[in-house]
Amino acid sequence: MATRPPQAKSHRKPRRIPLLASEAERSAIMMRWVQEDDDQLVLLAEELGIADNPSRWYLLALALARKYEPAFREQRIPQTKWTWLTRGLLVVEVERLIADKRLAGNEKCPANPGHTATWAAGILAKRPEWKNYLHGGKDPAEALRIQYSRFHKDPRAQAGRDWFRYHLLLKTVAEWDELLHDALARD
Repeated sequence: MATRPPQAKSHRKPRRIPLLASEAERSAIMMRWVQEDDDQLVLLAEELGIADNPSRWYLLALALARKYEPAFREQRIPQTKWTWLTRGLLVVEVERLIADKRLAGNEKCPANPGHTATWAAGILAKRPEWKNYLHGGKDPAEALRIQYSRFHKDPRAQAGRDWFRYHLLLKTVAEWDELLHDALARD
């Protein structure tokens, strides 16, 4: 694969046809410019990995359009650590806390039976596995609450609930807790 010489990667000098050039000289100068442009395009195509074939110029135009024209670029979607598995685990953990105050651990549980997802997210955000998963952040409790509210009605959240109920039925909640720790530690 040929590479363009260093001077070819810089701006070219302005092209001017001398005022006193004859018609033959003008034609020769313009043909030289066309050849220079063609050579530069061939080198650019090779540099972009486009082989010499009948659709080379189309592929070169497409590669340049994808590089410089927003309409040809794919929209970047921010990568998220939240998967349906981690969201499902979060839904189950929030609902476990809301349903049974004793599962909150050492945190003080007010006598009010109307616990909310915000309250549960606040407790989960203090737990080491969720704290490490969120890497601190500005407001971990709010981040958990937002993810819960976005996902708790999703059908996959019901799959997480069913999965937890299966562990309850088999009395293997310790395995559930181990799964939770492993899933959150992957990141």
